Amino acid sequence: EGGWGGWGEEGGEGGRGGWGGDGPAGSRVELLRTTFRAAVAAGYPPPLARAGVALACSSDTTVSEVVRLMPKWRELTALLSRHAAEQPHSRAIVFVGRRDTVSALCAVLSDGGGGGGGGGESAELLRVSPFVGQARASHSDGAGAAGMPQAEQQRVLAAFRAGAINVLIATSVAEEGLDIGQVDLIVCLDAVASPIRLVQRFGRTGACYSRDLAE
Repeated sequence: EGGWGGWGEEGGEGGRGGWGGDGPAGSRVELLRTTFRAAVAAGYPPPLARAGVALACSSDTTVSEVVRLMPKWRELTALLSRHAAEQPHSRAIVFVGRRDTVSALCAVLSDGGGGGGGGGESAELLRVSPFVGQARASHSDGAGAAGMPQAEQQRVLAAFRAGAINVLIATSVAEEGLDIGQVDLIVCLDAVASPIRLVQRFGRTGACYSRDLAE
């Protein structure tokens, strides 16, 4: 995360500890602009920086949380790109805790902008779809915010089993009880409090590879 310490200087927020506070709307807009400029200056590709700013704008995610998430997003893109390049017919599920994170990750991975070294090649390797529950999520925008009707869920799962989609960005709805088919890679982006849920997630891969990126 080298190069991020200067963000507080430009944003006038006294460093990372003060980010994402409940300041006036005008100062928050400027903080988000500073966030984008500093992320790009720190080596993060513009698509990833835009997704981080969009997440902070469309949800109650603070800017300090975005700072913490962006390195994980970049590592995730590199991991998925390598896996897809080495195993072109593989399928992966990325579990996250919130629908607004689903939306942000779909934007990052579809644009190939995670900075994993593949650039546009990452976007070609990764055929990404959100997978969320059916209920409306009023706090979220973007992919999956309105929920996925059962027919849409079935369409996405059919495409995933057929290989037309090779990465699902999913909430806990994909943990059990669905005919998802063979999965080669499971990634947990957020910490999982329940050991049972963690076993359910990793159980999707059978004897294949699982990865926990949670801090």
